[in-house]
Amino acid sequence: QLLNLQPPEICSIFWSAAMLQLQMPTNILDSLLLEAQVKFAGFSGQGFGTLGWSLARMDLKPKRMWIQDYVRYSGAVLPALSSHGRDQPFTNILWALGCWEHIPPQQWLQDFCRCVVPQLRHMTPQGLTIIAVGLAELHHKPPSPFTCYILELFHQRLAAAAAKESASFIWALPRLLLPETLSAAVAAAGDWQQQQQHGLGKVGIATAGWLRQYCWLL
Repeated sequence: QLLNLQPPEICSIFWSAAMLQLQMPTNILDSLLLEAQVKFAGFSGQGFGTLGWSLARMDLKPKRMWIQDYVRYSGAVLPALSSHGRDQPFTNILWALGCWEHIPPQQWLQDFCRCVVPQLRHMTPQGLTIIAVGLAELHHKPPSPFTCYILELFHQRLAAAAAKESASFIWALPRLLLPETLSAAVAAAGDWQQQQQHGLGKVGIATAGWLRQYCWLL
């Protein structure tokens, strides 16, 4: 009967198991994972989100080749999610990859950031935190306008954010904004000083100006 299962049905089984905190027998779990993998081409963005969330919720990490196929096929549906989807699949997919400690190719991460932008304005503080923390954990530094846009959206929703979400968001920001090396940090500081001396300060870069503007978050 497993061979007759379609992607929505496979997702429903994993979601139900995750919600009920069931421990599947190994043979059934392996068969379901294999059946999902061979049918990835038929999964929607919502399906990839549900599948990834369910497995991560059950603390299950599939084999590396399975995850690589998951990344490849989920990346193919990101553009459709961007214009016609909801924000939850984006957060679920990214959260799952973080739980699996699997870093996708840079091109995938760049495409993810580009496609998630239209959905960011619909996200709750929790959703924005998942995006920020997820990208930070995957060692991806998006363009500073992207990060600053998330920061502004989180700022607007700060009153509704839980303390844990605010703390996690603050943890992620330096990893998304600051240069990764000391030499780059020194160069950035020098550029900022020159900009201030010539009245050319920029909005959205990781500088002391940014820290002064948002230090109240701390």
